[in-house]
Amino acid sequence: MNLQDVYLALPSLYSEKSAKTYEAAFRRVETLTGRKLHQIPANDVAWFEIAKHIVWAGSFRAATPEAAARAFNTWSKKIGAAIRLATAEETQTPANPDARLAWDRLIAYAKEVQNRPDETGEKILPGMADMSLFNLRARVGHVLPAKLDTATATETLASIPANKADSYRRALRAFNNIIIERERHQPIAALLPVAPVGPLPGMRDAPLNWTSLSHSLVVACDAAIEKAVLGERAKRDRFSGKLGADPLPRRTKGKRKVGNPVNRRKAHRNALSWLIRHAWDDRTKACRIERLDDLLTAQNIQNAVNRYQARAAQSSILKATDETSSMNTWLANLETLSTRNGLGEEVLDTLADLRFSDEMHSDYAGEMAAARAAFVKLIDRDPAIVRTIITGPRLLEREVRRGLERWDALRKHGRTEVLHLCIAAGMMALQLSRPLRTRNLHELTCDGESAELLAPRRAGAPATVDIPGSKVKNGQDLWHEIPAMQWQILRLWLDEGRALWATEKGIAHEANPYLVPGLKKGQPVSRSTLNKAWNRGMSRLGLTDMTPHMMRHVGATIYIAENPGQYGVVADLLADKLDTVQSFYAKGAGKEAARLFAEVLARRDPTLNLF
Repeated sequence: MNLQDVYLALPSLYSEKSAKTYEAAFRRVETLTGRKLHQIPANDVAWFEIAKHIVWAGSFRAATPEAAARAFNTWSKKIGAAIRLATAEETQTPANPDARLAWDRLIAYAKEVQNRPDETGEKILPGMADMSLFNLRARVGHVLPAKLDTATATETLASIPANKADSYRRALRAFNNIIIERERHQPIAALLPVAPVGPLPGMRDAPLNWTSLSHSLVVACDAAIEKAVLGERAKRDRFSGKLGADPLPRRTKGKRKVGNPVNRRKAHRNALSWLIRHAWDDRTKACRIERLDDLLTAQNIQNAVNRYQARAAQSSILKATDETSSMNTWLANLETLSTRNGLGEEVLDTLADLRFSDEMHSDYAGEMAAARAAFVKLIDRDPAIVRTIITGPRLLEREVRRGLERWDALRKHGRTEVLHLCIAAGMMALQLSRPLRTRNLHELTCDGESAELLAPRRAGAPATVDIPGSKVKNGQDLWHEIPAMQWQILRLWLDEGRALWATEKGIAHEANPYLVPGLKKGQPVSRSTLNKAWNRGMSRLGLTDMTPHMMRHVGATIYIAENPGQYGVVADLLADKLDTVQSFYAKGAGKEAARLFAEVLARRDPTLNLF
């Protein structure tokens, strides 16, 4: 069954008035997704994933961006509700009245005794136990509670949207606790299964027991990890030593300390664990390996990739490797290990080929290129999205000023929202002036001797961003001017928002040089808080899934679309390496995205005058 079937069935599912409302909602699906109704499966899980990636800017008319966001969420939920109702009508089996009564009895018992102490003073059931049972009934209410087993619970898990799986697992754990303590719940003991429901399948295979490996291999792995984390980055000799040794002393420019060594060690160890678990059909073969060179080989890496891809294709739970970046993350960490420990060109070339192959999902080569292509197609259909991106900082600034005018009347949540929108407006203004990496946005300083965001020194002079090469990925200094309009938006944060932020958070911002000061003295705001502020701003604009990093790729694609082949200029614009830019934009999906952008720019309304 697909959405076309659901659309045709709407008159039989709803009243005449409601059916017309839902039909209007369905007619928007093709416009926003770029796909015909018959191409979209009538599956609640599939629709949830599709809706997450819809860019709806300009598609819902409303007085404010906040109202437009609510309109989009309401529309998306209507489609999901119609899918669930149509699916239930098609597959509905006669309800078991005994099962319904049994679940009702369990929920009524939980409401009665939750948060109430027994004779020992211990709670009979924790608070919200009735809601856990209510959620469980919504998923497996067709089965008698006494007959709920692992097979039924596992089958139900496969049909649950990804964002609801955790709540389902929590509800099942609460039910298992009641089963285990059935002696304390005599009134409902007869309604409970004989044994708790077994553990549901997860996405991981059996963990690796490192103690089963040879001592010399474990020592070699630990040494390699330490060298990858703390050692100096090895340089690849493009001339294979034909020009002799490097006469210049080793330079430290561009060398950067690892921000969190503990997490980096863990990441490298996980990558080696993934390699050992998948390189052989029988992982015990790894127990005979003594050296790292014999473990981290091109053949073992290729075998691990092949087996993991086959495992993902056969599993109904695991995503395919071109839909998730997990394997690319492991290969990237293995590439760092190999580079820092000098394991040879064959290993490095194999890792590079695998990371950027068509079967691999990469945050850079796969995800970003595909997202760019989808984003360009949306722009092709609706130029209002382009206008939303360009005017986004000003739209957010207007929302912020409206909030600041009634600041004293706002409660804590409202004030936090205004400040988050102010942060998002400033970050977006910076990204439109010149795309920065998320790390440079996060750690940007605006005060002190080493300030990187510099205000105009005299009237008429531009504000500038000056980031030293030690904080840039490729080691090159990054300097550029900020247009006056973008600086005006940044000043709103610097002049008003930053002081209010410090007051709300209890921060001494005068002594904190960072653009967005954190709770810890002399530290920037946490990355999670920064992401929350950015996402709140993008939600107001309707730019779903538009991340700060995506802004880099959108900017690069626009430039290449207007200046084909200028990859060196784009490398300077992004502060990236030339070969990296050519890998991502000169072929495959990146090249296609640039072609689509060029077509859009050729046909765009000249009155936009955006680029």
